[in-house]
Amino acid sequence: MLRSRVLTPGFKLFGGIAVLSLAGAFLFALGNNITNSDQGLIDSVVGPLTIGWKGGVGSHLGYTVLLGTAVCSGVLAALLQAFRDADSESQAEVTHVEARPLTATPHGSSYAPLAAALAGVGMLIGFAASTPLALASLFVLLMVALVWTTRAWANRLSNDDAANTARYEQLIEPWRIPVVSVIAIAIVVLGVSRLLLAVSKTGSVVVFSLIAIAFFVGTAIVANRPRISRGALALVIIAAVVIVLGSAIAGLVVGQREFPPHHGSGESHSSIGVAADPPAVTNGVSA
Repeated sequence: MLRSRVLTPGFKLFGGIAVLSLAGAFLFALGNNITNSDQGLIDSVVGPLTIGWKGGVGSHLGYTVLLGTAVCSGVLAALLQAFRDADSESQAEVTHVEARPLTATPHGSSYAPLAAALAGVGMLIGFAASTPLALASLFVLLMVALVWTTRAWANRLSNDDAANTARYEQLIEPWRIPVVSVIAIAIVVLGVSRLLLAVSKTGSVVVFSLIAIAFFVGTAIVANRPRISRGALALVIIAAVVIVLGSAIAGLVVGQREFPPHHGSGESHSSIGVAADPPAVTNGVSA
């Protein structure tokens, strides 16, 4: 099927990213040059086109990030076009072998794209109002990318689905539970805390009690039904993540409530059964 296409889907995807990043780098540098530089219009245009050789590029950080994205995407697009998106016939032709390599079509559902989307939303919310939430979401996004890549690699190891799954679980399982647990705790704490700080003192107690009850009921249901389907479990997890993100958004929109300042008395008070300090005596006269 891929042989009938001049440009493969992978090339179109990464090629488009490369073109958009390259255009973004040019416009970014041009806007910075025109706004913040005293150089002429010609140098402002030629500088981004020559990567700073014949003119300035404005902010080096933004220009470098966009240009680096364009270069990396272009390299990936060229590789995917050369290998025809890992088409088995093209691989056999390039490696000069007679038999086509055995490949298996990936099967089953993957929740990595949805998890990546939720992590991206959390990262955007964190950049707007909470740095810890942004860092936690960025870490989740990196972990999802790693797991997604490992899964795609394992699915194409051989045409034996059981062996591919066993190899994938051998690599992922030792660190999946501890890492996912830490990430889940961090996101819940950072997300729900925004809501608890926004509502009143009584409301925070009610919200925290409802969360505790929901957590207890959920764990009890899972414990009594150990063979719950993956689809239902994934649906519950997705709903919980959406609720946590919604709580964080609601708390950020409402804003943190005002806390009364705590003033220390700084005065010594005598309590029952404890004698107060006697008055000082100076030259026989009580002060």
